[in-house]
Amino acid sequence: MGIAALTVATGKKRCLAAPDSNSDNFLLPLLSPDAQNVAFVRETTIRVRDLFIVPFQGGTPRRLTSEGRLLGQFVWAPDGKSVIFTSDREGVGGRRLWRVSLNRGSIVPENDALLAKIFPGQMPLSVLSRDRRRVAYVDSRFENYSIRRARLAADGGRVISEDTVLQQPAEMDGPQLSPDGKGVVFQSGLSGARNIWTSDTDGHNTVQLTSFSGELVGTPRWSPDGKWVVFVRRPTDRAQIFMIDVEGGNMHVITGGEHENDVPIWSRDGKAVYFASDRTGRFELWKQDLASSTLTQVTKHGGFIGVESYDGRYLYYVKYFCSGIWRMPIDGGEEEQIMNMPEPWYLGYWDISESGVYFYDIAATPRPAIKYYDFSTRQTTTVLEPQEEAKIWASGISVSRDGRTLVYCVRHSTTTLMVADEIH
Repeated sequence: MGIAALTVATGKKRCLAAPDSNSDNFLLPLLSPDAQNVAFVRETTIRVRDLFIVPFQGGTPRRLTSEGRLLGQFVWAPDGKSVIFTSDREGVGGRRLWRVSLNRGSIVPENDALLAKIFPGQMPLSVLSRDRRRVAYVDSRFENYSIRRARLAADGGRVISEDTVLQQPAEMDGPQLSPDGKGVVFQSGLSGARNIWTSDTDGHNTVQLTSFSGELVGTPRWSPDGKWVVFVRRPTDRAQIFMIDVEGGNMHVITGGEHENDVPIWSRDGKAVYFASDRTGRFELWKQDLASSTLTQVTKHGGFIGVESYDGRYLYYVKYFCSGIWRMPIDGGEEEQIMNMPEPWYLGYWDISESGVYFYDIAATPRPAIKYYDFSTRQTTTVLEPQEEAKIWASGISVSRDGRTLVYCVRHSTTTLMVADEIH
């Protein structure tokens, strides 16, 4: 996605900025108060964002930040000479306000009295009036995240019970059932920063495996023997795949280099890890043997999140920012698309059992639903309709091998449009 300007009177469109990589998106354009520049976010991979500006009349985009972290919302300063944004760039977990100058490029703490009073630690989607006396913003403080568990009568069958494994006000996603079905691993911001956690499936015995203070981490996945967890970590400006044991020790890196390495998943025999990498210019699935460190490219036409079938015949996978699920023989062969869901924003909301695929359908009526695609019949049925919403750009569904236990992550929020006057 790129940034475009539309002249309302004529309907003429012109491109202001377009990414030169298949794994980049330009998002959230905001015109400066003097209408000279457009600030926007470049998303280089899932949830990794930096600020750029481009002249409204046309020109080359210019980078303002190199955070390598989870950059939050931003607003123009009323004079159009700087941009105010939120970031956890100090590495202490919580976010705060910062200001970056267009001319000097320097980044300093923002001490605006109005913003600081309303947003002491984090700025939601907002905009300052030109006289700097009022601010309009979205208040979404009433927000929590839940990992839910559903028990089914059969693979793809009716729900016989449902309960909440965990619920917390901190951001949470990426749940995966342990191989024995007794535990769940997930990412949570409960400690003040994103870290990897485990718990029993009844929500007890919660353990924090990592202790990062601001890095982007996520998509934790159990090894088949239940002794290790792989996950994504961004220690620099590139994501890498790491391993840690279930006691929270022996953490070490698996991948390296100057490329994005993302969303890992174990092979069924536990001898290798699949992951996505953009080293060819776009995201493809690669497989790394853990004993020899031998690296093999698996997909040739795009691949982002993959998982082996339980019978060892196929690799099922999705492609970056593309609807659908594909499969290809593990021993080699041509790919085939088996379905056109999930949609791009929910690439992590799917998993397979022995007999089918569970996935999230945002476009289902009368409300979004978790559905089941049967491998043998190629028919799709609705399993349940969550009352809460799925979190975009996250991993959110895990299912047991027999398809009778399903865990999924949802978020609940109540948002209000607010306008605050100058505080004296």
